[in-house]
Amino acid sequence: MSKKALIWISAVALVLVVGIATTLVLVKNNQDQEQDQAVAVTVPVALSAEKVSQKAKIGVVETLGSNAAEGSEWADAAQGARVAQHRFQMGGTTVELVTENDNGTSDGAKDAVHKLSEQGVSGIVMATSGDHTASGLDAARDSGIPVIQPYSSTDGSRDNVWSLAPSASDATQGVQKALGSHSKPVLIDGDGHAPGGINYADTISYKAGDDVQQIARRVADKTNPKDQTQSSADSVVISANASTEAAFVAALQQAKVNAPIVMTPEATSPEFQKSLKEKDGSPSGDLMTIGTNSFDSAALASDGHGRAMSAFLNGVRVLSQDPQAKNLTEDQEFSKVAQQADSRSHDAVVALVKGISRGGSAAPQDVADNLRTLTLGPSDGLAGSSLDFSRKDAATDPVLPVHSSTQQLGLRPAESSDQTLTWFSGTTR
Repeated sequence: MSKKALIWISAVALVLVVGIATTLVLVKNNQDQEQDQAVAVTVPVALSAEKVSQKAKIGVVETLGSNAAEGSEWADAAQGARVAQHRFQMGGTTVELVTENDNGTSDGAKDAVHKLSEQGVSGIVMATSGDHTASGLDAARDSGIPVIQPYSSTDGSRDNVWSLAPSASDATQGVQKALGSHSKPVLIDGDGHAPGGINYADTISYKAGDDVQQIARRVADKTNPKDQTQSSADSVVISANASTEAAFVAALQQAKVNAPIVMTPEATSPEFQKSLKEKDGSPSGDLMTIGTNSFDSAALASDGHGRAMSAFLNGVRVLSQDPQAKNLTEDQEFSKVAQQADSRSHDAVVALVKGISRGGSAAPQDVADNLRTLTLGPSDGLAGSSLDFSRKDAATDPVLPVHSSTQQLGLRPAESSDQTLTWFSGTTR
């Protein structure tokens, strides 16, 4: 064979090798990005679901009335359910939302579920929290109605009940991550549900009527002892309802406590921000809570999750521009509550609609059976954590430290001066 022919064959072989290598790289990249590519670069605001009867109803339980009522901190956050309903309506799927108030009591929770059962709901979003919800969950179990709790964890003892909130073990791990190298936290326990498994340097119990300022001064003495022979603490954990957590943050700031402050997820409710401002507290400083990446700041990411959160926030803006749109109780324009509408209640409605759609039946037991086989993510319209309903704790995203910031994102309509706090999870900070 001539030298010229050999050179030509070698060149062809080189081209083939390079081509194969390039193809393998592209295949690998495509595999790595497969999950993200399942979500369109621009996620539409409208959501769709097949085989959903126009008579389909979803119940929402809220706690309304006094701010002191257990679970009332989530009433405005629950308005995300209205956003989900409107997005499905834009896509041609009509679902009625039926709202009942449980008044923050055990009897009220049971009565609310009974009323929803009588109205023929396919599932219930329990958009409240606290011990009082147990009787409502029992009533739903007895009626065979599936329940999703966006703001409260489940103990796993009841069938057909799922939670989007951190489990007890996830809460413990989340608080430990937030504490980082701080190994001597002092606990302020205001609800008896503080994360366990943490070696607290000291525990201070709080009950309604106790002097918050006095407790804050005790914490200041522990975190900055004048006598260095005294036992000290290097951080603070607060477990209480949202308004109490806000009261302690303000009091600790006034007492010049500079140690990191970690709160339970109640701090992510709209009531925390409102109460903090009323008590002259500041959202700046080392304030942390825990949760999955279900906050507005997720929209800053360029991945599928970020695009899905952006679509949810677009839905909030679209609905707030409709002067006929009302809140869940039909007594206020939606635009008045648009700042507080939360992705977790939105995702609970999305999941229930998908449960109806999966089998084409709105019967509660069918919806419950269908939910148990569902896994949902950003491509299904979820704005927050991906969900796997084969687990009682359905949220599959990691529970992360969530940091406070005064940065305004400009992602919601007409942000007011009251909106001074933004939560950033560990993945978007």
